[in-house]
Amino acid sequence: FQSAHDRYLTILELKPDDALAMVSLAKLSIRAEDQDAALGWLEKARDADANSVTARAMLAYLKLRLGDFESAEEVAKEAVALDDDNAQLHNMLGLAQYFGENYRDAEYSLARAAKLNPDEPIYGFNLARAQIADGDSPSALITLESSREQSLQHLPSALLLVSITADLGDLDEAREMVYRVQELHSDSGAAYALEGELLTRQGDLVGAASAYDQALAVEV
Repeated sequence: FQSAHDRYLTILELKPDDALAMVSLAKLSIRAEDQDAALGWLEKARDADANSVTARAMLAYLKLRLGDFESAEEVAKEAVALDDDNAQLHNMLGLAQYFGENYRDAEYSLARAAKLNPDEPIYGFNLARAQIADGDSPSALITLESSREQSLQHLPSALLLVSITADLGDLDEAREMVYRVQELHSDSGAAYALEGELLTRQGDLVGAASAYDQALAVEV
């Protein structure tokens, strides 16, 4: 660590505006769990190179992790402006907006991420969460249903899809989906716990107890 750190500092002595060296120092700082140093180097790299997507992506990610959502959104917007076809950047921007409770903008950003990479289920999942937060569960259902099998194979999306279906009143369909989720994710107790919740809502307390027991057995 120290030799690499000193090497990059030497580079900066020779080339004070070398953004790549600053980003490399930020990566070393992250490995050393020194977030303040990492933030400092990334801010310097951002100032040194107006076209550094990497510096902005890393900086936005760190700020997102630290809960500085407004600043994370600002930096992520800069990164997206430099690389508008990058689904990961749109997803990061959407998450900053989502956690900052800017749900409408989050929906736009996350929809863009999902459009750019429809094979990545986490983007659809995040979009559905933003739609729910904005009070639009029917749209969230459409988002997850648009590629149902992919959603069911991604456990967080599957659980959300079942829950939305149940919340919108179709308990029978939710039950059918939860059985499919159990087939796909037999090592997770979450699907059995969700079945227990659905059975409770339908008044089948005996069946619910059995489902909860199964959930515990799987998780042990």
